Amino acid sequence: MEKIKGILVTPNEKGTKPRVYELEVNSYKDYYPLLECSTFDIQTRKFKDKYLDIYCDDEGLFKQGNRTSIITKSNGKIVEQIVGNVFICSHNDEGETISLTDEEIEAVLSNVVSAFFSQEDDEEPSYIISAEI
Repeated sequence: MEKIKGILVTPNEKGTKPRVYELEVNSYKDYYPLLECSTFDIQTRKFKDKYLDIYCDDEGLFKQGNRTSIITKSNGKIVEQIVGNVFICSHNDEGETISLTDEEIEAVLSNVVSAFFSQEDDEEPSYIISAEI
């Protein structure tokens, strides 16, 4: 059993900020309950000077009520959105999943923003990761 330390973003849990999370991994099946999905994808994105892996629901865009968890911007314009729960970690030179370092965690969490996606005044915000590429 291996523990992977990363950042968990759960935008559908209103008012919950992205947080450090340690996942016990025996197989790929351990990601399903965390992501609340039946199929997942791993997207690698450049974040500052490092490439990070984003485990996300492969069908997240098709699920009604899923909220945005990550937005990627270029020149101030949104170019990509990932929705639903995500787990952000890293990989080594062999492509194996590894934990984020404390410095990487700090860098990612410094880009958390509050996002309102409703007109209802009493609704708590979702907290998402915003990254400029």
